[in-house]
Amino acid sequence: MDQNEWVIFAELRRSDFELVVSILSDHFPRLEWGSQCDDWLWIYCRDYKLEIDSFSSMELEVKGPRKAYGLAQEVLRLLPPSVFVQVFERPKLDLTR
Repeated sequence: MDQNEWVIFAELRRSDFELVVSILSDHFPRLEWGSQCDDWLWIYCRDYKLEIDSFSSMELEVKGPRKAYGLAQEVLRLLPPSVFVQVFERPKLDLTR
């Protein structure tokens, strides 16, 4: 298992993008985000970049390197259950990379 391999940790409802940005901006000082046809949010923390975007899905995908699993779990714990479409217990390989 390659720890640098990019995986998808969860899918979130795209309609909740602004709520997700609002919640995560209260907890992470270094965020970049935007919305133009697609929605995207990048979280920089502990030498990792975690991405939440709709670039390759109709919903928001939470993805990053497999070694950022701890950060992904921290992010997912902050979000209310209503925003989740699916959480992958074993991260799903991101085949777009």
